[in-house]
Parts: sequence; structure tokens; C-alpha cells
Amino acid sequence: MSSSTSTFKYITLAIFVLSLALLAPTLKFYYTALEIAGPQWGISTFNRENCELLKENTGACEDISFHQALGIAFMSCDDPKERFKWFPPLAKVDNTGKATGRIFLFDLKTEKFIKLNFKNFDMEGLHSHGSSVWQDPSDPNSKIVLAFINHRKTGSVIEIFEYEVGSTSVLHVETIKNDILTSPNNLVLVGPRSFYATNDLKNPRGIKRDLEIYLRYKNGYVVFYDGETSKFKVVAKDLIYANGIETNYNQDKVYVAEATGSFLTVFERKQNNNLRKIESLAMPMNADNIFVSHLTGDIYVTGLSADPFSNKISGKTVKITNSTSNDKFLGRQYSKEIVFADDGKLISSPTITVVDVERKISLISGLFNFNVVLCRKAL
Repeated sequence: MSSSTSTFKYITLAIFVLSLALLAPTLKFYYTALEIAGPQWGISTFNRENCELLKENTGACEDISFHQALGIAFMSCDDPKERFKWFPPLAKVDNTGKATGRIFLFDLKTEKFIKLNFKNFDMEGLHSHGSSVWQDPSDPNSKIVLAFINHRKTGSVIEIFEYEVGSTSVLHVETIKNDILTSPNNLVLVGPRSFYATNDLKNPRGIKRDLEIYLRYKNGYVVFYDGETSKFKVVAKDLIYANGIETNYNQDKVYVAEATGSFLTVFERKQNNNLRKIESLAMPMNADNIFVSHLTGDIYVTGLSADPFSNKISGKTVKITNSTSNDKFLGRQYSKEIVFADDGKLISSPTITVVDVERKISLISGLFNFNVVLCRKAL
């Protein structure tokens, strides 16, 4: 055998091994998806009875933050056409995209929408994404704090607003920006200025980000922002596209959705605000945003589950509860069930489900869907 032939074989073998190494995360994902989803993956429509598309033209509301005591929902909405042009998390970076983000208030008691006006907010406008709501639990008459991810063209930031109950406007009080917010996706307030935020990936845009998505690298992470010291710190790493984030009512647990990993990861919150991973729960779809009922403690995870043989953007909502005694005996801390599924005909690209068990109403909205779905039942 000639030396040139031998060299060629070694080079070919090296290229083959390198290709397998690069494809390993992707192959592992598809194997895991089939393994964890089972028959649930094929569910296209389920429990859509008594659900309707509301007529109000809110635009596409990617996230909804709910105030249980008042029965009002704050919706982070945008014009889908403009979002298709400018939305860095999905590599939409056409500079002609306009900032058409808006905040809608929906009163579950009257079933009426109010488009909230902005005060003291005349910068680049709002390219809306994830959101959160907080109010001092000891003072029900205090102002409500709202926080939104804003994907400005100069870099993504966190916008802080205040809302007075009964008002038709929100007052912008602060913009929080930092290099640590490489690609913020969602956040959860744990105080008037303190919050946890997810960075879905390491790179905000470009070919490196594309590789992170397609190869499903564990480059997502969670940061904590201390509103008193104005300092950030990384509190969780190695997540596969860190997406939605929420806490339980006591705020001693933090839940993070790993979108392309198809997991809901549960963390314990420490006194120093660091997070300790407890476990990851497999989801039968790409997990997006999270809602936690303050009345029951149930966790609702919504996400996309597009049929690979169709161009429809379908989705599911999974309800997660504390396990029964039988499940605990088998070592399962949580129980999971699909409580809603749609093939894209009622709602396209669903990303959040809010459930009010007190008023027996559920709201579902999505990243690119023009309207909000209301179900007259608690999913």
C-alpha cells in the first residue's frame, strides 16, 4: 500500500469520525424524542371543546403574565408580520422590521381587552418577547411591576414598567442591559427589580447560533439579577435552549423549559439565589413557556410539536402535578398529562397557556398567531 493511499484513508476516517461527533447531539435528540414521547407525540387534537378564537386583534402574544387575585392577564404581543422580520431568537434580523410591540390587559371577569398606552417610553419601541408580573404580597394596593424582554436592534434588554390598577397605561421606569444578556428569552420577577432570566443560547445571531440550535448544544443558561445591587450572576448552565422560566408560589423552586431539549428542568432556589438542579422532566414537544397556578401549584408547559409530515405549526400543553402516593412509591415525584393539543387549525405556534381554576377559564396564545384562544374551562 502506497503512503499516499494510506494517508487518504486516514483523512477519510478522520472526517467520518468528526462528522459523527458533530451529529451525535442531533441523533441523540431524535432517539430521545421517540423514547420519551411514545404515543403522545402523535396526538394532534385534544380537549378543544368550548375553546374559541377571540375576535380582538391583539396580534401575536408570545407570553401572558397572570395576576391571580385580580383576575387580569398582561399579554406581550406584536404584529406577526413585523416579528417575522425582526426576532433575533429565530434568526429574523431584517432591519426593516418595525417595533410594533404592545401590551394588552385582559380582564377574565368581564372578558374585555384593554390596549395599554406607554408613558415615558419613546426609545426604540418594543420588540416584545417574554414577560413577568409582580406585586408586593403584603400590599394589595401597591403598584404592579411588569417586566418584558425587548429585542432592540442595538441589543436585547429588560424593560421595567409599573401599572396602577384601573389605569389604561403603563409607566416605563427602567431599562436593564448587560453583556451577560446575550440572548434573553424569558424572565420571572421575584421582587420589584430582582429576577431570573433565561439566555437561550450563547450566540445572539449568525452561523454560530444556527449550529447551536441544529446541533442542540447545551449552551443555554440562567442569570439572576439583584435589583438592590444592580449585579448579575450566572446561576445555572448547560441547558439545551433555555426558554420559559417560572417559580412556584413560595419562590423556593424555579422551573426552566429546555425547548429543543424537550425538558422541564426543576431547580431548588438557595438563600443566595443560586440554583441547584433537582431533576429534568421529559416533555412530548419543544417546551416553550411555563405557567404555574398559584391556587393549585400545578405547572403548565406549552410548546410546539410540528408534524414532520405537515407544514402546520401544531402544539400541546402539558399539565404537571405532584405525584399521587402510588407514583411516589414508584419513584416519580411528578405526574404529567396532555391537557390540550391542536393541529394548528385553532391556534398556530402556541407558546403559553394560562389557567384560572377559580373562574374556570384558560387562555392560550402563540408566537405567530393573530388572536388569543379562550377556553371556558380549567385545562
